[in-house]
Amino acid sequence: MKKVSLLFLIALMVSSTGVYASGLAIPEQGAAAMGMSAAVTARSEDLSAIYYNPAGIDYIGKAELFLGFTPIFPTHKFEGATISKDSNKMSFFPPNVYFAGRVNERVVFGIGLYTPFGLGTDWDSKWTGRYTSTYGEVRSVYLTPAVSVKIHDMVSIGASYSWIWSDAVIKKKIDSGLAIYSATAQQNPAAANPAMIANPEYDSEFSLDGDGGSVAYTVGLMLRPFERMQVGLTYKSKTDLEFEGAAKFTHPSAYNALLSQQMPTFQNGIAELNLPSMVNVGLKYDLTSAWDAEFDLNFVNWSTYNELVIDLENNLPSDKLIQVKDWEDGMVFRIGTSYDMSEITTFRAGFLFDQSPVPDETFDAQLPDNDRIGISVGLGRTVNMGGVPICIDASYMYLKFSDRDKDNFVGYQDVGSFDTVNNVPQPGVKDGVIDATDQAIMNGMVGGEYPVANGTYKSFVNLLSISASYKF
Repeated sequence: MKKVSLLFLIALMVSSTGVYASGLAIPEQGAAAMGMSAAVTARSEDLSAIYYNPAGIDYIGKAELFLGFTPIFPTHKFEGATISKDSNKMSFFPPNVYFAGRVNERVVFGIGLYTPFGLGTDWDSKWTGRYTSTYGEVRSVYLTPAVSVKIHDMVSIGASYSWIWSDAVIKKKIDSGLAIYSATAQQNPAAANPAMIANPEYDSEFSLDGDGGSVAYTVGLMLRPFERMQVGLTYKSKTDLEFEGAAKFTHPSAYNALLSQQMPTFQNGIAELNLPSMVNVGLKYDLTSAWDAEFDLNFVNWSTYNELVIDLENNLPSDKLIQVKDWEDGMVFRIGTSYDMSEITTFRAGFLFDQSPVPDETFDAQLPDNDRIGISVGLGRTVNMGGVPICIDASYMYLKFSDRDKDNFVGYQDVGSFDTVNNVPQPGVKDGVIDATDQAIMNGMVGGEYPVANGTYKSFVNLLSISASYKF
């Protein structure tokens, strides 16, 4: 089986709900952390540090257990020149479970089970962007042992290692009407019906269902240079997720024999998703004995994502499909604060600004990403349950994406030339570049704009989180 770049498959399936700084990450891995917009790299007071900065679990007394989950409700809307479309509603409920115990006065060991990425989109099967994506969902589970070692009262170091399991399902439409029209016109131009082109009734469906896994690691540092200050630093490794899956094409029954020669109804493949490395820096300062604030910077190495290369097992519909991406390195700014209202109640709030790594030239409906801001609030309270003190945290975050216009050639095909005498596209004559000439040819074939979902994208996300922790 040959490799299928899952970056292509993931790009088909996901929308703009935050891998790592952008894409499909879920950096909200604890209710208290989300209440502060995940500005927690320099904090050592919550077991979600197993994810954020493993050096931060050095606060543990004897042992602690943490259980939580984060309901996520994304909303996406497309507005074109003549049509508007909302995506179908989807909800996600990623869990997070952590446990840590002290080994001795310097060493703490912990383990976490969580889902740091795994989202999706669901669009109508006939919408104008159906040739880029109709449905997609990716799910992942990380099992992460971690250790923190206090080498000085002012310095702790930590590390974690993750085993990752993931699966993905994607669906999109293929404009088989263009292929049927072209084949008919080459044989008998008078019998060709241009109304087949970009006609949902003649579309094929592409789907892929795969699963796989990989490993990753994080190293962290926690410094306490002054009594009221903490500094945190982490490095999250690059991750290569390998998937094995089945790619399927479902064609209109009347044309299955013709289309299956170009797009086999079934073929296997191996896929690889390359997630970037990430560096986080945080500075926490105690403004008073009850009130603190933290500022974080997250740097994400997205510039390694230059292009998508797809190589299917049977080399069909072509040997290689290459799509230029040219993403840019990203940065996230986070500010969080917490205030102890009493000995048992803490209020939290946060703000974030997340830069999109996607340039205008390669922006598309597969991943309608853009810069975003987030505002969060949270409340923690220790309650007595049957004589057992349980710390309950709850938080809410609102993520608003800046409106993003798509006005480029992404989604058009390299048709190369056009037989103006017979009004037939000649797909065999291509120059390897999709440009204004291809755009004009394809627009002319449909008598308007070919359905590549050029228009404006609007997105926002509501997130809730709740957790409970118990100290032994």
